[in-house]
Amino acid sequence: MTAVALHADAAHQGRPVSAHLEFTLPKRVMWTTGLTGTMPVMANAALNDFSNQLADAVAAAAPSVVQVQGRRQPVSGVVYSAGVVVTTSRAIGSEDHISIVTADGQTLKAELIAWDPATHLVALRASDLNAPAPAVGAPPRVGHMAIAIGRSWSNSVTASAGVVSVIGGPLPTGRGRAIEEIIRTTAPMHRGFAGGAFINTSGELIGIATAAEIRGLGVVIPAGIAWKTVESLLTHGRAKRRYLGVAGQSVQLPAAQQPAGGPSSAVLVVQVMEKSPAAHAGLLVGDLLIALNDQAVESPDRLLESLSASAAGPARLRVLRGGNALDVSIEIGEK
Repeated sequence: MTAVALHADAAHQGRPVSAHLEFTLPKRVMWTTGLTGTMPVMANAALNDFSNQLADAVAAAAPSVVQVQGRRQPVSGVVYSAGVVVTTSRAIGSEDHISIVTADGQTLKAELIAWDPATHLVALRASDLNAPAPAVGAPPRVGHMAIAIGRSWSNSVTASAGVVSVIGGPLPTGRGRAIEEIIRTTAPMHRGFAGGAFINTSGELIGIATAAEIRGLGVVIPAGIAWKTVESLLTHGRAKRRYLGVAGQSVQLPAAQQPAGGPSSAVLVVQVMEKSPAAHAGLLVGDLLIALNDQAVESPDRLLESLSASAAGPARLRVLRGGNALDVSIEIGEK
């Protein structure tokens, strides 16, 4: 048994109390199996295996993370495709004097393709870049372990682990702009992590780090949103987004409310933006969104995917309201 003794000098009332802990630890642990110290050894082996798994994940993703140098403090970037890097506007002071330092130390001249004022993501082109793009993983869940990877001022790999604490949104970013969904994490990140990779324990990309914080939790842009943004920047020179103007969360439907042959979960509307397509269509807080144009939307991620695949203009939402299913006509907006 472990004995713990706490001694405090209480004579100095009104002043800090000095205290110290004394621990008496057992010299050995005996189990009913007759083995000595078996459980601590097993726990230590499991911890080492998990630690190695995290290190392997960082090693797998590190070649896809570069350093970005502009007129401000260097930050990080992630390879999107051959010759293209995504980062944040935090490093870019102007359109010239931009360079990329690869994992093997090569310094390459880069040019600005375009940037998105809503997410502050920037697409850069470095024609001589051959670094691999990371594999993109499935959207994370709250509670998942994840790792932020960046490049330090010396271009060394920097990693910070934490859990996915919150997945929500939209996050207003000024002048009527917003990021549809964000991830918040306990992984601590300094400014150099901005534009870096946020990966799962398999080394797959699940987000782009911003190095910004909300209530002490780091803000990450989900990989799905980041990749769609860069694709739009490359194709159109700007980010084009379909939107409804709602904030929602995934909820499980009771058996009695599940449509025949339909999904077992839906998107609960928790906010309707003023003057948005959703507001004009009469959507209400508490509505359950089941489908968009007959495509099931069991989660906010699926709703975003359906919106991205839909054209701006008239659409049909299948909604559960007060236990009754109804079709709502809505105009998908673009911004």
